[in-house]
Amino acid sequence: MQQNSLLRLYFFVLLALCLTRTVNARTEQRWKASSPGGINEIVVALDSGKNLGNTDYGEDERLYFKVSHHGFLVIPWSPLGVQGGLEGANMNFVNGLDFTQADPVQEVVETYYIPHGKRREDTARSNLLVLRFANSEEREMHVVFKIFDDGVAFSYYFPGKGELFTITGMLLRAQVDEY
Repeated sequence: MQQNSLLRLYFFVLLALCLTRTVNARTEQRWKASSPGGINEIVVALDSGKNLGNTDYGEDERLYFKVSHHGFLVIPWSPLGVQGGLEGANMNFVNGLDFTQADPVQEVVETYYIPHGKRREDTARSNLLVLRFANSEEREMHVVFKIFDDGVAFSYYFPGKGELFTITGMLLRAQVDEY
């Protein structure tokens, strides 16, 4: 009888640990990429502002990013997201996002031409991080981050077949800290 109780207790402890790991895996979704020279680093999280130490953004789970330069935090956790629609249908890409895929970080070398100045041709090197998410309507949004040694950039991409996506609102509140 005592062995049966111990076995049941062991099962419940194991179940509790599994559930805890599942919850933590959901709230600790983070991705990181650095510039080619390691000067800048971006961290992206799908989490709540409360878990990231920022109560200004509430408890809703959404996308956030932060940027470091030479190891110093220059942009603290800041929210990302857009609202808009396809041909009249309103869509939310702020709350309720589900992570679907992270492409491997790739180095990108772009050559561009300058019409004036001493150099006609220049090269920009960056690392590219593409994160894919789906909203509650199962529509896809890709967030594309480019991390350069002298800055960072991001854009949104909405895959579709010639559909016109109109952005009606964008969530971005980045405060650049002095370092």
